Amino acid sequence: MKQWLGMILGFLAACGIAADGNDSFSEICREFKEKCRNASEIRMQMPLEKLQYVVAWGVSYDLEALLDGYLATGDRRYLDWFVPLAERVVAARADKLGEKDWRGRLRSGWLADEYYGTGGPVVLLDETGNSSLEVCSTLLSYNQLTDLFVTVDAAGRTFSLEAVNPRGGPRNGRRKYENLTMDTVEHAVNSGSGRHMLRVRRIGNKPPVAVGPVRTPGNRFVMHGHHTGKAVIPLIRFALTVKQQPALSADYGKAAEDFLRCAEESMADMHSDWREHPDGGYIIFERGMPFWCDGVAEPNNTLALSGLAYLYLADATGRDIYRERARQLASFMRREIVTLPDGTATFYYWSRVNRHGWTSGESVYTPNYPIKTPTVEDCSHLQHSLRFFVECFRRKLVITNEDMRKLAGAFHKRIDRGDQDKPLAERMDGSLINSSGYQHFQAGWAEFYEIDPSIPARLWEIFLQKQRDDKRSSALATWGVLLRYQSGIQADRR
Repeated sequence: MKQWLGMILGFLAACGIAADGNDSFSEICREFKEKCRNASEIRMQMPLEKLQYVVAWGVSYDLEALLDGYLATGDRRYLDWFVPLAERVVAARADKLGEKDWRGRLRSGWLADEYYGTGGPVVLLDETGNSSLEVCSTLLSYNQLTDLFVTVDAAGRTFSLEAVNPRGGPRNGRRKYENLTMDTVEHAVNSGSGRHMLRVRRIGNKPPVAVGPVRTPGNRFVMHGHHTGKAVIPLIRFALTVKQQPALSADYGKAAEDFLRCAEESMADMHSDWREHPDGGYIIFERGMPFWCDGVAEPNNTLALSGLAYLYLADATGRDIYRERARQLASFMRREIVTLPDGTATFYYWSRVNRHGWTSGESVYTPNYPIKTPTVEDCSHLQHSLRFFVECFRRKLVITNEDMRKLAGAFHKRIDRGDQDKPLAERMDGSLINSSGYQHFQAGWAEFYEIDPSIPARLWEIFLQKQRDDKRSSALATWGVLLRYQSGIQADRR
Protein backbone atom coordinates (compact mmCIF):
# COMPACT_ATOMS: atom_id res chain seq x y z
CA MET A 1 0.00 0.00 0.00
CA LYS A 2 2.82 2.41 0.89
CA GLN A 3 4.54 1.76 -2.45
CA TRP A 4 1.31 2.56 -4.31
CA LEU A 5 0.98 5.76 -2.27
CA GLY A 6 4.51 6.76 -3.24
CA MET A 7 3.78 6.11 -6.93
CA ILE A 8 0.64 8.24 -6.77
CA LEU A 9 2.54 11.09 -5.10
CA GLY A 10 5.24 10.84 -7.72
CA PHE A 11 2.62 11.05 -10.45
CA LEU A 12 1.05 14.12 -8.85
CA ALA A 13 4.45 15.79 -8.56
CA ALA A 14 5.18 14.97 -12.18
CA CYS A 15 1.95 16.70 -13.13
CA GLY A 16 3.18 19.86 -11.43
CA ILE A 17 0.92 19.55 -8.39
CA ALA A 18 2.70 20.49 -5.16
CA ALA A 19 2.20 18.09 -2.29
CA ASP A 20 0.49 20.67 -0.10
CA GLY A 21 -2.10 21.31 -2.79
CA ASN A 22 -1.47 25.07 -2.93
CA ASP A 23 1.97 26.17 -4.08
CA SER A 24 3.38 25.61 -7.55
CA PHE A 25 6.85 24.18 -8.06
CA SER A 26 8.19 27.59 -9.05
CA GLU A 27 6.86 29.13 -5.84
CA ILE A 28 8.53 26.41 -3.79
CA CYS A 29 11.79 27.11 -5.62
CA ARG A 30 11.52 30.83 -4.79
CA GLU A 31 10.95 30.03 -1.12
CA PHE A 32 13.97 27.72 -1.07
CA LYS A 33 16.13 30.34 -2.73
CA GLU A 34 15.18 32.96 -0.17
CA LYS A 35 16.04 30.60 2.67
CA CYS A 36 19.41 29.84 1.10
CA ARG A 37 20.19 33.53 0.69
CA ASN A 38 19.29 34.23 4.32
CA ALA A 39 21.36 31.29 5.58
CA SER A 40 24.44 32.36 3.64
CA GLU A 41 24.14 35.96 4.86
CA ILE A 42 24.00 34.83 8.49
CA ARG A 43 27.04 32.56 8.10
CA MET A 44 29.03 35.28 6.34
CA GLN A 45 28.68 37.49 9.42
CA MET A 46 30.17 34.93 11.81
CA PRO A 47 33.77 35.47 13.02
CA LEU A 48 36.14 32.85 11.61
CA GLU A 49 37.06 31.59 15.11
CA LYS A 50 33.40 30.78 15.74
CA LEU A 51 32.68 29.59 12.22
CA GLN A 52 35.35 26.89 12.58
CA TYR A 53 33.28 25.06 15.19
CA VAL A 54 30.10 24.93 13.09
CA VAL A 55 31.59 23.97 9.73
CA ALA A 56 30.90 20.23 9.98
CA TRP A 57 27.36 20.17 11.35
CA GLY A 58 26.18 23.58 10.17
CA VAL A 59 27.89 25.42 7.33
CA SER A 60 28.52 22.26 5.31
CA TYR A 61 24.74 21.73 5.14
CA ASP A 62 24.30 25.32 3.92
CA LEU A 63 26.90 24.78 1.21
CA GLU A 64 25.27 21.53 0.09
CA ALA A 65 21.89 23.29 -0.13
CA LEU A 66 23.38 26.11 -2.21
CA LEU A 67 25.00 23.68 -4.62
CA ASP A 68 21.84 21.61 -4.96
CA GLY A 69 19.88 24.81 -5.52
CA TYR A 70 22.10 25.55 -8.52
CA LEU A 71 21.89 21.98 -9.83
CA ALA A 72 18.10 22.07 -9.53
CA THR A 73 17.54 25.46 -11.17
CA GLY A 74 20.69 26.49 -13.04
CA ASP A 75 20.59 29.85 -11.25
CA ARG A 76 24.18 31.06 -10.79
CA ARG A 77 23.27 33.24 -7.86
CA TYR A 78 23.47 30.08 -5.74
CA LEU A 79 27.12 29.72 -6.83
CA ASP A 80 27.75 33.40 -6.13
CA TRP A 81 26.62 32.78 -2.55
CA PHE A 82 28.51 29.49 -2.34
CA VAL A 83 31.97 30.80 -3.25
CA PRO A 84 32.48 33.49 -0.56
CA LEU A 85 31.01 31.25 2.14
CA ALA A 86 33.24 28.35 1.09
CA GLU A 87 36.23 30.70 1.08
CA ARG A 88 35.47 31.53 4.70
CA VAL A 89 35.31 27.81 5.50
CA VAL A 90 38.80 27.39 4.02
CA ALA A 91 40.03 30.44 5.95
CA ALA A 92 38.61 28.98 9.17
CA ARG A 93 40.79 25.88 8.96
CA ALA A 94 42.86 25.44 12.10
CA ASP A 95 46.26 25.83 10.43
CA LYS A 96 45.16 29.04 8.72
CA LEU A 97 43.88 30.43 12.02
CA GLY A 98 47.08 29.39 13.79
CA GLU A 99 45.18 27.26 16.32
CA LYS A 100 47.10 24.17 17.45
CA ASP A 101 45.62 20.83 18.46
CA TRP A 102 46.13 18.90 21.70
CA ARG A 103 49.68 17.93 20.69
CA GLY A 104 50.63 21.43 19.59
CA ARG A 105 50.30 20.65 15.88
CA LEU A 106 48.84 22.90 13.19
CA ARG A 107 46.32 20.67 11.43
CA SER A 108 44.76 20.98 7.99
CA GLY A 109 41.29 20.52 9.42
CA TRP A 110 38.68 22.15 11.60
CA LEU A 111 38.96 21.83 15.37
CA ALA A 112 35.86 20.67 17.23
CA ASP A 113 34.20 22.78 19.90
CA GLU A 114 34.07 21.93 23.59
CA TYR A 115 31.04 19.65 23.11
CA TYR A 116 33.36 17.02 21.61
CA GLY A 117 36.30 17.20 24.01
CA THR A 118 37.05 16.00 27.50
CA GLY A 119 36.63 18.48 30.33
CA GLY A 120 39.75 19.84 31.90
CA PRO A 121 42.25 18.94 33.04
CA VAL A 122 41.57 20.41 36.47
CA VAL A 123 44.39 20.39 39.02
CA LEU A 124 43.29 19.81 42.62
CA LEU A 125 45.59 21.17 45.33
CA ASP A 126 46.70 19.69 48.65
CA GLU A 127 46.74 21.46 52.02
CA THR A 128 50.08 23.12 51.25
CA GLY A 129 48.82 24.57 47.98
CA ASN A 130 50.82 22.16 45.83
CA SER A 131 49.41 20.01 43.04
CA SER A 132 47.72 16.79 44.13
CA LEU A 133 45.52 15.29 41.38
CA GLU A 134 44.83 16.07 37.74
CA VAL A 135 41.20 15.30 36.82
CA CYS A 136 39.44 15.20 33.43
CA SER A 137 35.72 14.80 32.73
CA THR A 138 35.12 12.12 30.08
CA LEU A 139 31.39 12.07 29.45
CA LEU A 140 30.19 11.48 25.88
CA SER A 141 29.58 15.23 25.61
CA TYR A 142 28.94 18.42 27.59
CA ASN A 143 32.09 17.91 29.67
CA GLN A 144 32.34 21.65 30.16
CA LEU A 145 29.33 21.32 32.49
CA THR A 146 30.86 18.79 34.91
CA ASP A 147 31.31 19.92 38.52
CA LEU A 148 33.86 18.23 40.82
CA PHE A 149 33.52 17.90 44.58
CA VAL A 150 36.16 16.68 47.06
CA THR A 151 35.29 15.73 50.63
CA VAL A 152 37.70 14.52 53.32
CA ASP A 153 36.88 12.20 56.22
CA ALA A 154 37.07 13.51 59.76
CA ALA A 155 40.39 11.82 60.46
CA GLY A 156 41.88 13.05 57.20
CA ARG A 157 42.89 9.54 56.13
CA THR A 158 40.63 9.15 53.09
CA PHE A 159 38.76 11.38 50.71
CA SER A 160 35.98 11.12 48.13
CA LEU A 161 35.77 12.47 44.61
CA GLU A 162 32.37 13.19 43.06
CA ALA A 163 31.40 14.33 39.55
CA VAL A 164 28.03 15.83 38.70
CA ASN A 165 26.81 16.74 35.20
CA PRO A 166 23.19 17.82 34.53
CA ARG A 167 23.37 16.60 30.92
CA GLY A 168 24.65 13.14 31.79
CA GLY A 169 21.24 11.63 32.51
CA PRO A 170 20.19 9.46 35.44
CA ARG A 171 22.85 6.79 34.79
CA ASN A 172 25.87 8.88 33.83
CA GLY A 173 25.08 12.25 35.38
CA ARG A 174 26.56 11.58 38.84
CA ARG A 175 29.38 9.38 40.08
CA LYS A 176 31.04 9.31 43.50
CA TYR A 177 34.25 7.48 44.42
CA GLU A 178 34.66 7.03 48.16
CA ASN A 179 37.32 5.91 50.65
CA LEU A 180 40.14 6.97 48.34
CA THR A 181 43.79 7.41 49.19
CA MET A 182 46.64 8.66 47.04
CA ASP A 183 47.72 5.03 46.61
CA THR A 184 44.29 3.82 45.43
CA VAL A 185 42.73 6.77 43.60
CA GLU A 186 44.04 6.04 40.11
CA HIS A 187 43.01 2.38 40.19
CA ALA A 188 39.62 3.11 41.75
CA VAL A 189 38.66 5.77 39.20
CA ASN A 190 40.41 4.66 36.01
CA SER A 191 40.12 0.87 36.02
CA GLY A 192 37.24 -1.54 35.93
CA SER A 193 34.53 -1.87 33.29
CA GLY A 194 31.74 0.48 32.39
CA ARG A 195 31.31 4.08 31.41
CA HIS A 196 33.74 6.42 33.15
CA MET A 197 32.85 9.98 34.09
CA LEU A 198 36.39 10.84 35.12
CA ARG A 199 40.03 10.13 34.47
CA VAL A 200 42.50 10.86 37.28
CA ARG A 201 46.28 11.22 37.32
CA ARG A 202 48.33 11.53 40.48
CA ILE A 203 50.77 14.45 40.23
CA GLY A 204 51.58 14.99 43.91
CA ASN A 205 52.17 13.15 47.18
CA LYS A 206 49.46 14.53 49.43
CA PRO A 207 45.68 14.16 49.04
CA PRO A 208 43.55 17.07 47.85
CA VAL A 209 41.75 19.34 50.28
CA ALA A 210 37.96 19.55 50.40
CA VAL A 211 36.65 21.73 47.60
CA GLY A 212 33.69 22.13 45.30
CA PRO A 213 32.06 22.73 43.04
CA VAL A 214 34.99 23.05 40.62
CA ARG A 215 33.82 23.34 37.00
CA THR A 216 35.83 21.47 34.35
CA PRO A 217 36.54 23.70 31.33
CA GLY A 218 35.74 22.52 27.82
CA ASN A 219 38.52 21.38 25.50
CA ARG A 220 38.57 22.76 21.95
CA PHE A 221 41.76 21.17 20.71
CA VAL A 222 40.64 17.96 18.98
CA MET A 223 40.11 17.28 15.30
CA HIS A 224 37.82 14.51 14.10
CA GLY A 225 38.37 12.89 10.72
CA HIS A 226 34.68 12.75 9.94
CA HIS A 227 34.38 16.48 10.59
CA THR A 228 36.99 16.86 7.88
CA GLY A 229 35.00 14.70 5.46
CA LYS A 230 31.80 16.59 6.22
CA ALA A 231 33.53 19.93 5.69
CA VAL A 232 35.20 19.13 2.37
CA ILE A 233 32.37 17.24 0.65
CA PRO A 234 30.63 20.39 -0.63
CA LEU A 235 33.99 21.89 -1.64
CA ILE A 236 34.78 18.85 -3.78
CA ARG A 237 31.25 18.73 -5.21
CA PHE A 238 31.66 22.35 -6.29
CA ALA A 239 34.94 21.54 -8.03
CA LEU A 240 33.26 18.57 -9.73
CA THR A 241 30.38 20.73 -10.91
CA VAL A 242 32.77 23.24 -12.49
CA LYS A 243 34.71 20.37 -14.10
CA GLN A 244 31.55 18.84 -15.53
CA GLN A 245 30.17 22.16 -16.78
CA PRO A 246 33.00 23.92 -18.66
CA ALA A 247 30.90 27.07 -19.11
CA LEU A 248 31.43 27.74 -15.40
CA SER A 249 35.23 27.67 -15.51
CA ALA A 250 35.75 31.32 -16.48
CA ASP A 251 33.89 32.61 -13.42
CA TYR A 252 34.47 29.81 -10.92
CA GLY A 253 37.53 27.87 -12.10
CA LYS A 254 40.00 29.53 -9.71
CA ALA A 255 37.73 28.95 -6.71
CA ALA A 256 37.24 25.32 -7.74
CA GLU A 257 41.02 24.79 -7.83
CA ASP A 258 41.46 26.37 -4.40
CA PHE A 259 38.67 24.31 -2.85
CA LEU A 260 39.97 21.06 -4.33
CA ARG A 261 43.48 21.76 -3.03
CA CYS A 262 42.07 22.46 0.43
CA ALA A 263 40.13 19.18 0.37
CA GLU A 264 43.14 17.12 -0.64
CA GLU A 265 45.31 18.70 2.05
CA SER A 266 42.67 18.11 4.69
CA MET A 267 42.02 14.47 3.83
CA ALA A 268 45.78 13.80 3.76
CA ASP A 269 46.06 15.16 7.31
CA MET A 270 44.07 12.21 8.70
CA HIS A 271 46.12 9.52 6.92
CA SER A 272 47.70 8.21 10.14
CA ASP A 273 44.29 7.25 11.55
CA TRP A 274 43.60 4.76 8.74
CA ARG A 275 43.49 1.07 9.72
CA GLU A 276 43.56 -1.95 7.42
CA HIS A 277 40.94 -4.67 7.92
CA PRO A 278 40.34 -8.07 6.26
CA ASP A 279 37.15 -6.61 4.75
CA GLY A 280 38.76 -3.35 3.64
CA GLY A 281 39.60 -0.55 6.03
CA TYR A 282 38.30 2.01 8.52
CA ILE A 283 39.37 5.11 10.44
CA ILE A 284 39.89 5.58 14.17
CA PHE A 285 39.60 8.51 16.52
CA GLU A 286 43.24 9.39 17.17
CA ARG A 287 44.49 7.53 20.23
CA GLY A 288 45.25 9.83 23.16
CA MET A 289 43.22 12.77 21.89
CA PRO A 290 41.10 14.35 24.65
CA PHE A 291 37.91 12.58 23.60
CA TRP A 292 35.89 9.93 25.42
CA CYS A 293 36.38 7.19 22.76
CA ASP A 294 39.87 8.03 21.50
CA GLY A 295 41.65 5.15 19.77
CA VAL A 296 38.36 3.49 18.78
CA ALA A 297 37.03 2.88 15.26
CA GLU A 298 34.73 5.66 14.16
CA PRO A 299 30.99 4.81 13.90
CA ASN A 300 29.46 3.79 10.58
CA ASN A 301 27.97 7.15 9.68
CA THR A 302 31.25 8.98 10.18
CA LEU A 303 33.17 6.41 8.14
CA ALA A 304 30.66 7.09 5.37
CA LEU A 305 31.51 10.79 5.38
CA SER A 306 35.16 10.02 4.74
CA GLY A 307 34.08 7.52 2.10
CA LEU A 308 32.02 10.17 0.32
CA ALA A 309 34.94 12.59 0.36
CA TYR A 310 37.22 9.95 -1.18
CA LEU A 311 34.61 9.11 -3.83
CA TYR A 312 34.22 12.72 -4.90
CA LEU A 313 38.00 13.26 -4.82
CA ALA A 314 38.42 10.28 -7.12
CA ASP A 315 35.92 11.80 -9.54
CA ALA A 316 37.50 15.24 -9.36
CA THR A 317 41.15 14.20 -9.66
CA GLY A 318 41.12 10.78 -11.30
CA ARG A 319 43.58 9.52 -8.68
CA ASP A 320 43.37 5.80 -7.98
CA ILE A 321 44.35 6.18 -4.32
CA TYR A 322 41.09 7.97 -3.54
CA ARG A 323 38.96 5.41 -5.34
CA GLU A 324 40.79 2.60 -3.54
CA ARG A 325 40.17 4.17 -0.14
CA ALA A 326 36.50 4.59 -1.02
CA ARG A 327 36.38 0.96 -2.16
CA GLN A 328 37.95 -0.28 1.07
CA LEU A 329 35.50 1.71 3.18
CA ALA A 330 32.58 0.50 1.05
CA SER A 331 33.74 -3.12 1.40
CA PHE A 332 33.99 -2.72 5.16
CA MET A 333 30.62 -0.98 5.48
CA ARG A 334 28.74 -3.32 3.14
CA ARG A 335 29.15 -5.97 5.84
CA GLU A 336 27.21 -3.61 8.13
CA ILE A 337 24.02 -4.02 6.08
CA VAL A 338 22.35 -6.66 8.24
CA THR A 339 19.66 -8.72 6.49
CA LEU A 340 16.49 -9.42 8.49
CA PRO A 341 14.16 -12.43 8.07
CA ASP A 342 11.71 -10.34 6.03
CA GLY A 343 14.40 -9.60 3.43
CA THR A 344 14.91 -5.99 4.44
CA ALA A 345 17.94 -4.55 6.18
CA THR A 346 18.81 -2.94 9.46
CA PHE A 347 21.86 -0.93 10.38
CA TYR A 348 23.75 -0.09 13.58
CA TYR A 349 25.45 3.02 14.87
CA TRP A 350 28.74 1.30 15.73
CA SER A 351 30.43 -1.02 13.26
CA ARG A 352 31.05 -4.65 14.15
CA VAL A 353 34.56 -3.69 15.33
CA ASN A 354 33.05 -1.92 18.36
CA ARG A 355 29.38 -2.90 18.29
CA HIS A 356 29.61 -4.59 21.67
CA GLY A 357 32.04 -2.10 23.11
CA TRP A 358 35.74 -2.47 23.75
CA THR A 359 37.69 -4.03 26.57
CA SER A 360 41.21 -4.37 25.23
CA GLY A 361 42.39 -0.90 26.10
CA GLU A 362 42.19 0.78 22.69
CA SER A 363 41.06 3.98 24.37
CA VAL A 364 43.08 6.03 26.83
CA TYR A 365 40.11 7.88 28.29
CA THR A 366 37.61 5.00 28.28
CA PRO A 367 39.64 1.78 28.21
CA ASN A 368 36.63 -0.39 29.04
CA TYR A 369 33.19 0.25 27.58
CA PRO A 370 30.82 -2.73 27.28
CA ILE A 371 27.64 -2.35 25.19
CA LYS A 372 24.93 -4.85 26.10
CA THR A 373 22.44 -3.82 23.40
CA PRO A 374 23.88 -2.30 20.21
CA THR A 375 22.17 0.90 19.10
CA VAL A 376 20.11 0.67 15.92
CA GLU A 377 20.93 3.61 13.67
CA ASP A 378 18.74 6.72 13.63
CA CYS A 379 17.79 8.76 10.56
CA SER A 380 20.08 11.66 11.48
CA HIS A 381 23.24 9.55 11.31
CA LEU A 382 21.88 7.03 8.82
CA GLN A 383 21.55 9.63 6.06
CA HIS A 384 25.34 9.78 5.64
CA SER A 385 25.70 6.00 5.28
CA LEU A 386 22.78 5.85 2.85
CA ARG A 387 24.27 8.59 0.73
CA PHE A 388 27.61 6.78 0.60
CA PHE A 389 25.90 3.55 -0.45
CA VAL A 390 23.91 5.35 -3.17
CA GLU A 391 27.02 7.03 -4.58
CA CYS A 392 28.91 3.71 -4.57
CA PHE A 393 25.97 2.03 -6.29
CA ARG A 394 25.90 4.73 -8.98
CA ARG A 395 29.58 4.01 -9.68
CA LYS A 396 29.13 0.21 -9.55
CA LEU A 397 31.56 0.14 -6.63
CA VAL A 398 30.97 -2.76 -4.18
CA ILE A 399 27.33 -1.91 -3.34
CA THR A 400 24.82 -4.02 -5.28
CA ASN A 401 21.21 -3.67 -6.39
CA GLU A 402 20.28 -6.28 -3.79
CA ASP A 403 21.86 -4.16 -1.04
CA MET A 404 19.82 -1.14 -2.10
CA ARG A 405 16.64 -3.20 -2.35
CA LYS A 406 17.05 -4.35 1.25
CA LEU A 407 17.60 -0.79 2.45
CA ALA A 408 14.64 0.55 0.48
CA GLY A 409 12.51 -2.20 2.00
CA ALA A 410 13.41 -0.93 5.47
CA PHE A 411 12.01 2.49 4.57
CA HIS A 412 8.72 1.07 3.33
CA LYS A 413 8.24 -1.44 6.16
CA ARG A 414 9.53 0.44 9.20
CA ILE A 415 10.52 4.06 8.56
CA ASP A 416 7.41 5.20 6.68
CA ARG A 417 4.49 4.64 9.00
CA GLY A 418 1.83 5.83 6.54
CA ASP A 419 0.51 8.13 9.25
CA GLN A 420 -0.51 11.72 8.59
CA ASP A 421 0.45 13.16 11.98
CA LYS A 422 3.52 11.04 12.77
CA PRO A 423 4.70 9.84 9.37
CA LEU A 424 8.26 8.72 10.06
CA ALA A 425 10.01 6.54 12.61
CA GLU A 426 13.37 7.80 13.77
CA ARG A 427 15.28 4.51 13.92
CA MET A 428 15.81 1.71 11.44
CA ASP A 429 13.81 -0.69 13.62
CA GLY A 430 10.73 1.56 13.41
CA SER A 431 11.06 2.89 16.95
CA LEU A 432 11.18 6.43 18.37
CA ILE A 433 8.17 7.88 16.63
CA ASN A 434 8.66 11.64 16.30
CA SER A 435 10.70 11.55 19.50
CA SER A 436 12.94 14.43 18.46
CA GLY A 437 13.47 17.17 15.92
CA TYR A 438 15.40 14.78 13.67
CA GLN A 439 12.56 14.08 11.25
CA HIS A 440 14.02 16.35 8.59
CA PHE A 441 17.27 14.35 8.33
CA GLN A 442 16.17 12.50 5.21
CA ALA A 443 18.77 13.54 2.62
CA GLY A 444 20.06 9.96 2.37
CA TRP A 445 16.64 8.49 1.63
CA ALA A 446 15.94 11.36 -0.78
CA GLU A 447 18.92 10.22 -2.89
CA PHE A 448 17.05 6.99 -3.69
CA TYR A 449 15.23 8.72 -6.59
CA GLU A 450 17.08 6.58 -9.18
CA ILE A 451 16.58 3.39 -7.18
CA ASP A 452 13.06 3.71 -5.77
CA PRO A 453 11.34 6.97 -6.79
CA SER A 454 8.43 6.33 -4.44
CA ILE A 455 10.73 7.11 -1.47
CA PRO A 456 11.66 10.71 -2.40
CA ALA A 457 8.10 11.28 -3.65
CA ARG A 458 6.80 10.35 -0.20
CA LEU A 459 9.44 12.50 1.49
CA TRP A 460 8.57 15.47 -0.73
CA GLU A 461 4.99 15.32 0.53
CA ILE A 462 6.05 14.93 4.17
CA PHE A 463 8.72 17.61 3.98
CA LEU A 464 6.44 20.28 2.56
CA GLN A 465 3.81 19.52 5.16
CA LYS A 466 5.97 18.94 8.21
CA GLN A 467 9.47 20.39 7.83
CA ARG A 468 9.07 23.25 5.37
CA ASP A 469 9.39 25.94 8.03
CA ASP A 470 12.35 24.32 9.77
CA LYS A 471 15.13 26.90 9.83
CA ARG A 472 17.99 24.50 10.54
CA SER A 473 20.74 24.11 7.98
CA SER A 474 20.32 20.33 8.01
CA ALA A 475 16.67 20.74 7.00
CA LEU A 476 17.70 23.06 4.17
CA ALA A 477 20.13 20.42 2.89
CA THR A 478 17.39 17.77 2.75
CA TRP A 479 15.15 20.21 0.92
CA GLY A 480 17.96 20.78 -1.60
CA VAL A 481 18.20 17.08 -2.48
CA LEU A 482 14.42 16.81 -2.82
CA LEU A 483 14.35 19.92 -5.00
CA ARG A 484 17.05 18.45 -7.23
CA TYR A 485 14.95 15.31 -7.61
CA GLN A 486 11.73 17.23 -8.30
CA SER A 487 13.43 19.47 -10.85
CA GLY A 488 14.23 16.35 -12.85
CA ILE A 489 10.54 15.44 -12.85
CA GLN A 490 9.64 18.92 -14.01
CA ALA A 491 12.25 18.74 -16.79
CA ASP A 492 10.80 15.43 -18.00
CA ARG A 493 7.40 17.10 -18.32
CA ARG A 494 8.85 19.69 -20.65
